[in-house]
Amino acid sequence: MECEAISHLTGSMIYLDDRAGSFTIDMKIRARARLLNNDRIQIKYPRNREILKRISKNVLKFLGYDGGIEVWVKPELRGIEFPIESICSALTIAIAGAISTENGSVNILRIDKYLMEQFIEIDGGVVNKIDLVRICAKYAMRFDMLCSSMFGGFFLCDNKNHEIMRRGEMEKLHAILLERKNLIRDTESIRNELEIIWDEALKGNLYTAMRLNARIFCDKKFVDNLIKSGALTVTVSENFIIALARGEEIIKNLNRGIRTRITNEPTKVLINPRKILKMREFMKMDGARGYYFI
Repeated sequence: MECEAISHLTGSMIYLDDRAGSFTIDMKIRARARLLNNDRIQIKYPRNREILKRISKNVLKFLGYDGGIEVWVKPELRGIEFPIESICSALTIAIAGAISTENGSVNILRIDKYLMEQFIEIDGGVVNKIDLVRICAKYAMRFDMLCSSMFGGFFLCDNKNHEIMRRGEMEKLHAILLERKNLIRDTESIRNELEIIWDEALKGNLYTAMRLNARIFCDKKFVDNLIKSGALTVTVSENFIIALARGEEIIKNLNRGIRTRITNEPTKVLINPRKILKMREFMKMDGARGYYFI
């Protein structure tokens, strides 16, 4: 039995050692998991293989599966090192989905007329995605990036205590990723400035926080030129500067970089649902009362 899942790349809004914020970018990572009759765990991905094996083992144990697993991970674009947090989201959901093909099902929860959410059921109980996030977070990963990749949208989190401080949906903006070298990495010397930016983000002033964060960590003139050219905001994430815009003009005018969009899509399995449940039916299931909703 096997299952395929899709997660998305995450971009950073702001980063302090103990707190951070991130959002989801429409660049996909696919993970395909296949159940094994033995106890072997095989990861078909060249980076972070040992950590991914340990996480897979813990997820199998958490979900009560005694066999092994084989997982293939394939990012949408080659040549880009996707954050391990995005990879783990696809990997863990693919494993849960594979187990559900044998001992459960994939279903849809109809929350209201317009809002629906996919959920996985194993042995009569609901798989709570926040539990999978916390399993991954034990391996020194950014809790905010795990959350934004798993659930979609943006998250501001206390990464030390694994607490969600604010979350929501992003505008579906155009985005361009520009590779940039020599970005500032030291956060301790600018701690006070980052605290001010963090407060702005918590108030909901995300675009202001992102722009200020970018002006601290990279060339201010470059950031300001992007804003003057029509970018709504700019942020720094890993080795990239990410410019966001409501229109395509700035994206078309830049003849380099990776063009994409912002997304609010969560990590999900690519399986047709067995059932569509209303809330009252869902709440009768084991584990439903502690389920973390979108």
